[in-house]
Amino acid sequence: MFYSTRDDSKFISASKAMLLGIASDGGLYLPKEFHHLSIEECLDLSYTELAYKILRPYLDDFSDEEVKNAIEKAYSKKNFLEKTIGLKHIEGKSFLELFHGPTLTFKDMALSLLPHLMEVALKKHGQKKLHILTATSGDTGSAVLSAFRSLPTVEVSVLYPNGGISYVQERQMLSFSSSTARAYALESGNFDDCQTLIKKTMLEGTKEDAFSSANSINPFRLLPQIVYYYAAYVGLVKEGKIKLGEKIDAIVPTGNFGDVFAGYLAKLMGCPIEKLVIASNPNRILPDFLASGKYDLRERELLKTSSPSMDILISSNLERLLYLSCHSSKTTKKWMEELKSKKYFEADKKTMDAIRENFEAYCIEENESLGSIVSLYEKEKYLIDPHTSVAYEASFKRETKNLTLIVSTASPLKFPDTICECFGEKYENQREALSIIDKEYGVALPAQLKAVLENKTPRFLISSERFHKRMLKEPAYKVSSPATSANLGPGFDVLGVALSINNQFLFEKNNKDSLKGFSLNGENLVLKAYKEYFKHFGVAYIPVEITEVRQAIPLSRGLGSSASAIVAGLLGANAICNELHTKEELLEVANKMEGHPDNVSPCLLGGLCESHAEKGKVSVKKHEINASLKALLYIPEQEVSTEEARYILPKKYDFDVKEYQKERIPLLLEALKNGDLKKIKEAMEDKIHVPYRSKLIDDYSLLKEECDKAGLPMTISGSGSTLLVIYKNDEQVESIISGMSKKKTKYPYRFIEASFNKCLVALRKKVD
Repeated sequence: MFYSTRDDSKFISASKAMLLGIASDGGLYLPKEFHHLSIEECLDLSYTELAYKILRPYLDDFSDEEVKNAIEKAYSKKNFLEKTIGLKHIEGKSFLELFHGPTLTFKDMALSLLPHLMEVALKKHGQKKLHILTATSGDTGSAVLSAFRSLPTVEVSVLYPNGGISYVQERQMLSFSSSTARAYALESGNFDDCQTLIKKTMLEGTKEDAFSSANSINPFRLLPQIVYYYAAYVGLVKEGKIKLGEKIDAIVPTGNFGDVFAGYLAKLMGCPIEKLVIASNPNRILPDFLASGKYDLRERELLKTSSPSMDILISSNLERLLYLSCHSSKTTKKWMEELKSKKYFEADKKTMDAIRENFEAYCIEENESLGSIVSLYEKEKYLIDPHTSVAYEASFKRETKNLTLIVSTASPLKFPDTICECFGEKYENQREALSIIDKEYGVALPAQLKAVLENKTPRFLISSERFHKRMLKEPAYKVSSPATSANLGPGFDVLGVALSINNQFLFEKNNKDSLKGFSLNGENLVLKAYKEYFKHFGVAYIPVEITEVRQAIPLSRGLGSSASAIVAGLLGANAICNELHTKEELLEVANKMEGHPDNVSPCLLGGLCESHAEKGKVSVKKHEINASLKALLYIPEQEVSTEEARYILPKKYDFDVKEYQKERIPLLLEALKNGDLKKIKEAMEDKIHVPYRSKLIDDYSLLKEECDKAGLPMTISGSGSTLLVIYKNDEQVESIISGMSKKKTKYPYRFIEASFNKCLVALRKKVD
């Protein structure tokens, strides 16, 4: 049974505490009692047997078989290829290596188990879905995403501070992204902001939201960490480093106080640990608290250090220690509310004496911890990461008669830039830094990390408001896709530009595919492109309801209506699948569907694009278009099909015509950049498609005459009947419109003003 640190009068089952993650009063769950387990009972047990022995009493509403199955899956060879934990003995100290799991961090030790327990808990409560919310300062995120990827009923959202974690940590998280799991980079803020936002979202969620957490605020992220303290002690006995029953001290690099608190729980259960030593980086909130009894966030700035997973000022698990030290949920609640409202609380002497009896704390400066990495390697050829180095350096700050166990929380491969900088190694990028560590320092790059570095999933930047809204309600994803004008005179099949006319659609997960609001019958190109996304990228299909909100791009008029539909479908699928792929990757699919890139490139990437496709690969060069330039679109009620437009072109061109076109494109791009209408008009003269396609557009010569009078450049937009005029001011537009109103045209038409650089559209005039 479990209770909240802020109300110890109510109890819930283990499975319920696991699924909730955090109590509704904001408190953290603790077990009703801690059972005793002597080391003698553990000497001949494997890691899985030990885990069962320690955790079984806390899983009160689980069967023996359910617990055993979950543990065996968690600590299998699949997750821990070589070993579960490692012990390295140096200078009379022992390093407890906790980085042999799938994400090379100690978080794997608990998070490999949590999903399997949660799967059972969901069935017990008849719950069909669960949404895990997790804040991370670096390592938890990738471990959570990795652990839960095999459970289709569980969605995972991880929030981390943008720029506040290492390159490898971020790439790891992004590599585990899927249609049900995503890491989000908080635009502005630190880990504490992420953690506060996660707690706020969980507390404000409804029963339908079904939130839980995989941070150490969840009791079953915390309790499995007890196991490796027992396992380490047993290993030390078996390797002859200590005698059975001898005390040890454990030094733990910590910021959120979870790892070291698990060591305290191991001590409460009977593991012979005398002192638990908090090793802090320059964000010294915990050492200051232990020294003064005052937890003070006022006028304290979070520092970015070389040990980013410890860059934390609000140590969540301290709340659990405070309760166990003062034995009062009322007092604990008061302190936590003061911390939230006043950013300060002060614990009483009795509570602090109880804490100091078990804990010590040291602050290690940057130069000390980085120096320790170098000195240890030079002496022993043993490379440690910048978090472990904080704990290693702390071991020199104290005297003890006990063996010192240094908890090594992550592989040095997760921080290649820091390691290289310590040794004065020069490197161009993170990949080269990893290669240096492999070749020069003998730490081989494991297969799972190589795969991570190949992944291209883009970073997802998000504001706190948008994250909060996104989590609390399943969103309908709004997608806008712009009209485009391709060819641009001599830029046949190469140049295209986005216009400020947009179609807009809503994409929402559904039980089956459905379409709403569409005016056209027949095959729906938006839905076809949506389906193609899943087929192309091999993602499990998610049925969707697509609503057409706005259809502003005229169909079959050479303004990229098909490209717009394709791009909208791909963007909608990517949004529903947590933005798994970059726009560059989407472009290859769009090009395959459209058959050429001149429309889909600007539609997807925006602006003026020069595109070339070869063997399915699309290369795009973006060009600047002067902000003063605008587009006037003449759209007659005359359809010109793509087949007609292609058919009328010559099957072969003379060499000199092709060379002429090549020379004109650079001139046109330069003129568009400078906004020189006269030079644009000269450069836009075309010999490949306009002389032929103009014959299909009945009113072409009428508009051309008016444009020549006004000195404005004009061309045919794409392969349709729309004519594109480039201008700068309203007087020029009025001149064209006035001139055309006096002519007898074969078809009714309309003029639309559009921008190349702004999302503003004005319907100027329609003539019947």
